[in-house]
Amino acid sequence: MNRQQEKTDIFCLQEVSSNPFEEQVEGSTARVDLFEKLTVLLSDFQPLWAPAQQGWVTGDQPNPIVRQEGTQGLAMFVKKDIAIQSEQSIFVHGRRNSLDPDDLTTMPRNIQIAELHIGDKRVFVCNFHGLWFNSDKGDNEARRSQSFRLHNALERITRMMWSSVGNTSVVLCGDFNVLPDTKSICSLEERGLENLNKRYGIQNTRSEVHYKKPIRHADYMFTGNAKTKEFKVLPEHEVSDHLPLLVQFSHQ
Repeated sequence: MNRQQEKTDIFCLQEVSSNPFEEQVEGSTARVDLFEKLTVLLSDFQPLWAPAQQGWVTGDQPNPIVRQEGTQGLAMFVKKDIAIQSEQSIFVHGRRNSLDPDDLTTMPRNIQIAELHIGDKRVFVCNFHGLWFNSDKGDNEARRSQSFRLHNALERITRMMWSSVGNTSVVLCGDFNVLPDTKSICSLEERGLENLNKRYGIQNTRSEVHYKKPIRHADYMFTGNAKTKEFKVLPEHEVSDHLPLLVQFSHQ
């Protein structure tokens, strides 16, 4: 991120921990003070924080979650020369701090939405981390419910996009934890958002170093009322079991 920040306007990150009191906890390789560290590193950016669960952090097998004093959630960093009109966090699965430690599928999931003004244009950037199940990445009842709540969260934004005569663009990105042919993905396309993974033929968003399972789909990028100049996966930046996605776009 340090190398990328000069040519990046917005970073969207999932599964970020915030803990101003300690760096790591036993049983997890995650930096539990990651949000604080990134806020210092990205000093030319405005940090936005959307907490989801307090008291637990993603751990390492055989302990998928580990107790800690901080909070886990979504983070967005926006260049200081971009005006932030508003920000909000909407839960699409569970509610804040609703995790049952014996069932990782109850980890609450939210969507982080920032309304940005760039000149006379409005851009909604939506950062999302979808439900995880160890068994599969297909449709199920919990994901259908999550998708319904996600669409409700996006309803006002997409309505504004279609009624603003080119003045409003939408970018939706994140770790959706589903396959490309699921209803969760297809329903977003039906809403009028362009699936850049499909358009650019992206077949792999997972690190070859840290992720050995055969299914390589997880992360997606959607845009609405935007002209995409470039979209690609950055395989050389293998900082986790997910690979970074990069998009360059402008208004239609």
